[in-house]
Amino acid sequence: MPARGAEVERSPVVGYAMVLTAATLFAVNGTVSKVILASGVSSLRLSEVRSTGAALGLALVLVLTNPSRLRVRVRELPYLAVFGIAGVALVQLFYFLAIHRLKISVALLIQYLAPLLVALWARFYGHEHVRRRIWVALAFSVVGLAVMVELWHGVTLDASALSSH
Repeated sequence: MPARGAEVERSPVVGYAMVLTAATLFAVNGTVSKVILASGVSSLRLSEVRSTGAALGLALVLVLTNPSRLRVRVRELPYLAVFGIAGVALVQLFYFLAIHRLKISVALLIQYLAPLLVALWARFYGHEHVRRRIWVALAFSVVGLAVMVELWHGVTLDASALSSH
């Protein structure tokens, strides 16, 4: 392991492998989750299991690689609680509710509007410059998602998506 501050040799092969692995796992995730939901597991229970598993996995990696990062200061607890509930648990819950009620492609179209909304927020509310290539990438993403969903055939949304499922 290089000394702190030392230059680390970068390997594009590792980066490509990580991207391909992440894309593959992401592609499998929606289908596997939909099958689990169809078997009768509730969106809430699946969110609990997934969030708990992720937290335990992260804790295990930290214990094995850098246990000092597991120390939490008292002043960090409220931030961690809000982030854990709003930033992780609710995101998971709403994702599972969406794929339970909608086609996965429609749920993903809705989910992937978030980067566009963030860019719009940054540009018009935060008065930040958003690079042209970001707008181009966002346009390609939204058009690609619309093609995958076959948006021209129409989409229906289930208003009862937040019922006790």
